[in-house]
Amino acid sequence: MQVNRKLIPLLEDGFAHYLLPIIVVAAVAVLGGYTYSRITRAAAIVDPTYFQSGIAGKCLDDWHDGTTEGTKVDVYDCNKTAAQEWTINSNGTIENANGKCLDNWHALNNNGNPIRMYKCSATDGAQQWRVTGTILKNPMTNKCIDDPNASTTNGTQLQLYTCLGNKNQEWTAVTVASKSGTPAPVPPTGSGNGSGTGSSCASTTAALTIHVCNGQLVNGQNAAVQLKGVDVTGTEDACILNQGFSWGASSNAAEDATSATALKSWHINAVRIPLNEDCWLDINGAPAAYSGNNYKNNIEAWVKALNNAGIYTILDLHWTAPGSTKATQQWPMADADHSVTFWSQVASTFKSSPAVVFDLFNEPYVGGSYPSASSWSCWLNGCSDSKEAPASASDYNTAGMQRMLNAVRAAGADQPVMVGGLNWAGNPCQSDGNSRQTCPQLSYMPTDSLKPAQLVVSVHGYQQDTIACTNVTCWNNLAAKMKTAKLPVVAGEIGQDNGGCNYEQSYMDWADQQSPKFSYLIWAWQIGGSPFNLVNNWTGTPGGPEGPTLHAHLLGQGNKC
Repeated sequence: MQVNRKLIPLLEDGFAHYLLPIIVVAAVAVLGGYTYSRITRAAAIVDPTYFQSGIAGKCLDDWHDGTTEGTKVDVYDCNKTAAQEWTINSNGTIENANGKCLDNWHALNNNGNPIRMYKCSATDGAQQWRVTGTILKNPMTNKCIDDPNASTTNGTQLQLYTCLGNKNQEWTAVTVASKSGTPAPVPPTGSGNGSGTGSSCASTTAALTIHVCNGQLVNGQNAAVQLKGVDVTGTEDACILNQGFSWGASSNAAEDATSATALKSWHINAVRIPLNEDCWLDINGAPAAYSGNNYKNNIEAWVKALNNAGIYTILDLHWTAPGSTKATQQWPMADADHSVTFWSQVASTFKSSPAVVFDLFNEPYVGGSYPSASSWSCWLNGCSDSKEAPASASDYNTAGMQRMLNAVRAAGADQPVMVGGLNWAGNPCQSDGNSRQTCPQLSYMPTDSLKPAQLVVSVHGYQQDTIACTNVTCWNNLAAKMKTAKLPVVAGEIGQDNGGCNYEQSYMDWADQQSPKFSYLIWAWQIGGSPFNLVNNWTGTPGGPEGPTLHAHLLGQGNKC
């Protein structure tokens, strides 16, 4: 038996007592009749490619076109030789023309770990790479290929480093066949556990449909779609409080029709519907009259009424709670006890509704205002959390975004899925404390089993939240990062609570000028005395400081703020 050369440094460093059992098991497998065979070359999912660095004129390079295992991967002047020719394989590996693959050396997780060439293995986590926009990320470590200090020196060893979304971590794919500098259409790589299929950029005859194509939301004819709408509240709380299905907007067919007509008269084309986990699943003492099939039928009828009026709908998991706790408020993260089942059922119910978008969890806040790497790991994969939970709660197991996305795809639903980040979905590109804007959400995005991925970044912005992305500088940075990553953005909630309307107006004006345009929904289509409420009645008379502003803006009547 030949010991893998990548294990030798670990043995020499004193880890033999951990690795010896593995070696013994491998030996037994061979003696038992198992034999090693060279891995069959994987099918390519894109033509051979050059990876151009975000640092002008540099490319991802196999040093001296080396064929020796352990040869360093470096940056070098782009010369379109075989040393810079890479194939993105369907098994997650990235293979050089010489038959060796990009490898996170020794599968270590520390920043600065070198990227080298090694014999290709589809089962080696050190050789798995996700291509998301221009980022090359290793899912096992959630870290990215990085040019240290944005070096322009030929031969600089590339490294593994925390994903920051900076220029020295950008690698734009250019097809070898073109040799023209035109970026190749590289689909996202990686694998989820879902089984959803579909051609996201194919046209369709459906009257109202939405999907992600080339980094933006498009309709069935692949024309760009900008969602402009409102959050119609009540379906997240009225049911659990035994007050009905909503507060008057959507409790029965007559209310559905009245509201849909009123919303359409404002030229609204999207409504976000917040849902309650307990009411949908009929658990934890949710009132029988407003839960289970009664609640589901009501939501289905409401969605149908809106879709028939030409309005897209976003279904949002808003109120949750673990175990036997009743879902009467927001928690830091969706719970493992119920949320995965919730999404499995919701996705199955609406998988044939092409005008529906799923919003996995309203406003995650594991880690509070300044989430750490462990907070983001919890957001993606789940964990045990209690720090930010309601005071009476004990530790509970969260459901990560990946599990919920997998549940949606396993149900056969292939619609777009919105993913809100930490800090209450306030800023995917949060400040890291070093006067530098990073995008941790890009580093921890879940993997969609659909190709191209049908993922949308969800952001929430309120004028009073100084930690969220609430100014033009931050908006511009966010737009640049998301455009590079080819991820559309929907501002699922925008609001202002100080009796003004200038923040709302500024955001809408800015969003309308972007390319691609940012979508936005204003909180909230509700009546009453709150400064957030947009209407005076369910027939749609504008009310409050924000209602007339939004109404005029959507009807093209100029700035009424």
